Amino acid sequence: MKPFALILSVMAVTLLNSCERVAQSPKGHSVGEVWLSDADPIPKSYGRLVAITEAKADGGIAHFWFEDEKLTIRIVEVNYGARYIYKDVLVVERDPLK
Repeated sequence: MKPFALILSVMAVTLLNSCERVAQSPKGHSVGEVWLSDADPIPKSYGRLVAITEAKADGGIAHFWFEDEKLTIRIVEVNYGARYIYKDVLVVERDPLK
């Protein structure tokens, strides 16, 4: 029983010493995302919200679909689990005459 306890103790010490705290991104300064608590992260120029879909494969992610007066669609990806909005927006321009 002593060898097992010794091995377990060595493993625990090794794991504790090899772990380091992961630095969290400062609010509003991370690459590719904007924190939800920042003021007005989605511009009003995107138009009206027409749909919200959830990405089932990526838990905690939703897509907000906006349509402006020119019928341009903008899809904003929101990670509501981690509370941030991605800066990259998918823009789909449509021809209003077709």
